[in-house]
Amino acid sequence: MKETPQEIVVFLRQYKSSLEIAKAVGCSQELINKIASGERQNPRYQIMDGLRDLAKTVKRKAPRGNVGQGLRREACNKRSEHDRPKTDTVQADC
Repeated sequence: MKETPQEIVVFLRQYKSSLEIAKAVGCSQELINKIASGERQNPRYQIMDGLRDLAKTVKRKAPRGNVGQGLRREACNKRSEHDRPKTDTVQADC
């Protein structure tokens, strides 16, 4: 299965930030952003090898079903009643 650098970076961004990807691969965050936007299409082979290796490790560790930011949103939506602000009470001005 042949994947473009852009497809790999877009996949990785579901699990990691651009900065985390850049540090793991050994390049700048700017380069990762350019690859993701399609502005940079043919990065050095060392960068591509790093992106592929990182994608393989992420695929192994990725949970099935909901992925990426969706998991964080689900966790945030499950707030207890103690965490929610009370809306039925009116505060008097002091």
